Amino acid sequence: MLVHLKRYVMPYIEELDKCHINADASAYVRIIETNLNDIVSQFSKNKSSKYLDFTPTEVRIADFIRSGRNTKEIAGLLGMSPSSVQWHRKNIRDKLGLVNKKKNLHTYLSSLNE
Repeated sequence: MLVHLKRYVMPYIEELDKCHINADASAYVRIIETNLNDIVSQFSKNKSSKYLDFTPTEVRIADFIRSGRNTKEIAGLLGMSPSSVQWHRKNIRDKLGLVNKKKNLHTYLSSLNE
């Protein structure tokens, strides 16, 4: 839900605020934007907020990794090459701050739901 709010709702609210609308409408837009930002920030305090920066493909791959699938299985399920899955795994590790750290990606992703 947070990903959808951030990607599909917030940009339009920001654009709406830039439009030439009357002062009352502009005030309501700012209130909506502030309230949505508060909602997003409350949910994003947990570890799973790091998913907000993932691309849709990275979210799908991360979900497969968390469920225990290996690279070959994920590649077969998503119809991509294993090297593409490896590339996305690298990006996921980078976005989670796990580069050059001896942490198992499956274990780390599983701990995000706790």
